[in-house]
Amino acid sequence: MALSLETEFIENTDPSASKQDCELKACYRLLPKIKSAFPQLRICIGGDSLYANKNVMKMIKKYNWKYIITHLNITEKIVLLLVMKEVEIDGRLKIKG
Repeated sequence: MALSLETEFIENTDPSASKQDCELKACYRLLPKIKSAFPQLRICIGGDSLYANKNVMKMIKKYNWKYIITHLNITEKIVLLLVMKEVEIDGRLKIKG
């Protein structure tokens, strides 16, 4: 079962902002909100390869959550493996590069 626990809008609140807000920036704001609202809840984050980056993986590890990341092609799979190797998500996970 998948449930939406919180919502984080993608918007520019500062009219003088030089860059657009994006899904990834919204994710950085959303994950701490979820952890604060549900500190004891066992969570598994689902996302596409956009979220397979060092900062998101560190946050997931910090909160002791699980994750499922999907990818579309072999290039994205290689990127995910490199990110996981660099972050070392799970001590049992051994990725040889």
